[in-house]
Amino acid sequence: MSDALLRQWNILRMIPRGNKITATEIHAKLRAAGFDVSKRTVERDLSALSVAFAIESDERNTPYGWRWKGDMPPLDFRGLTTPEALAFRLLDEHSRHLLPSGYRQELEPYFKAARQRLESEAGEKGAAAWTRAVRIVEPNQPLLPPPIDETVRAAVSDALLLSRHLEVVYQAIDRQPSAAKAVSPLGLVGVRGILYLVVVFDGFEDVRTLALHRIRKAELLPEPAVKPEGFDLDGVIADGLFGFGELGHRIQIRLLFRDHAGNHLLESPLSEDQIATSLGPGEVSIEASVPLTRRLRWWLSNFGPDVEVLGPPELRDEMAQRLKRAAERYEGEKR
Repeated sequence: MSDALLRQWNILRMIPRGNKITATEIHAKLRAAGFDVSKRTVERDLSALSVAFAIESDERNTPYGWRWKGDMPPLDFRGLTTPEALAFRLLDEHSRHLLPSGYRQELEPYFKAARQRLESEAGEKGAAAWTRAVRIVEPNQPLLPPPIDETVRAAVSDALLLSRHLEVVYQAIDRQPSAAKAVSPLGLVGVRGILYLVVVFDGFEDVRTLALHRIRKAELLPEPAVKPEGFDLDGVIADGLFGFGELGHRIQIRLLFRDHAGNHLLESPLSEDQIATSLGPGEVSIEASVPLTRRLRWWLSNFGPDVEVLGPPELRDEMAQRLKRAAERYEGEKR
């Protein structure tokens, strides 16, 4: 399907019945959906489509808008099948924050239709029963997601869809907002309810992350985004980018778990090259190649005395000092 045909197909789906939508609004929705076109092109499309389809420009009141003529319904699609309804329902529940803002608005009628389709299925069997029986539980302490400015979310979505530069004002915790800086957006990643924008700052090559809720202002720029040579989003994630905002060098870690604390690693290994050795009741040694990041250190700290870092020596010394400081604080006077 050509770009022009796909664009015009999307335009037809945006035109309402009864109410009206302006060319400016259609243009904005197309931009949000990834179509890099001018408003004038949209106006020419509408004029051409009005010849072949029952749509008209309502010019009785300003702003002028487009709608389907009289009682003519918009393009009608077959109702959702049960598998489709279930898929849209799960997408609605579990991917809402990863959808571009314009896409989310366009898909809302499908989400509504999916809810109605599943609610119509009574009883304890079938897809409706599946939605009541399936949940996702995070392994960490549950936290409420921080609010994100919708204008920021929209600008980030546009920048990623159009592969364009973005100018952002960022405010880290306990700091004043930064000066506006241009970045090239490379990806959007959700980590335990928080969205991070993967970027490179203008004039630099190192990959950084910006928490979306800390971006105070975002403006789409006309310049195309620039990706570092060989950049791969999955690759930087595997290298530990989301070990709390840093790319860690890989180490060969050796761990000794006691009191069955490491049993889960026998089923869910740390890495593909993990070697697990049972040493007796409740004891297992683990050797694996992993990125050295703050996330790794926090994860090890969660086990307290039930894990011993055997190597590398630098990490063993660091974890020993962490436990020593924690013990000293607990042994001090009660507050």
